[in-house]
Amino acid sequence: MSKEGKLIALEGPDGSGKTLLQTRLASWMRSDGALTVTTEEHWKGHETGRKIDKVLNGEETMDPLDLQRLFIENRVIHTEQIIKPSLESGFVVFSDRYRDSTPAYCRDEHRPELLEVTRVLTSGGMILKPDLVLMIDVPADVCIARIGSGRSTKTIFEKTEKLENVQRAYRQVFEALDENVVIIDGRGSPEEVFELAKAEIKRRFGC
Repeated sequence: MSKEGKLIALEGPDGSGKTLLQTRLASWMRSDGALTVTTEEHWKGHETGRKIDKVLNGEETMDPLDLQRLFIENRVIHTEQIIKPSLESGFVVFSDRYRDSTPAYCRDEHRPELLEVTRVLTSGGMILKPDLVLMIDVPADVCIARIGSGRSTKTIFEKTEKLENVQRAYRQVFEALDENVVIIDGRGSPEEVFELAKAEIKRRFGC
């Protein structure tokens, strides 16, 4: 891989295995001599992220569209404070969710507005187009089972019907935003999913 920074976003519904995959990919690239940063959205290093946490956990309520707008505001701050400086320093940045997640998780009637906002912010450099998006494709019922076995509480998005809608919406978003996206079958073991993702990174970036 070249010494230029790369932004690799991992997308997919809750319970798809993004976080574990991110950790394994970053560890593999570090062992190969690359500088890596792992981060996630929403970004909790700013008050907007902490506000989002309270809404997702049911501690506060917010209009659904206002919540998605807050996600985008948080993304702009995350990009400016974490992602851009890391890329400029030559790091490979792995982000557990990035620009596709907001229009994928929103209500259908809000998607056109949020896609347009995302396009405008991307063209202005306030949000970045990832060099690669790895979409972890896992059926909603499998995601829910994984969530149930992994923790005792769920966020407002972690419901079967919602996750099924998210799966469909991601594909619309990828087409609308012309992403550099690869669909990874996430139904296998963590090792199998890791090998699929690693092979795709090697193919794309020659590392």
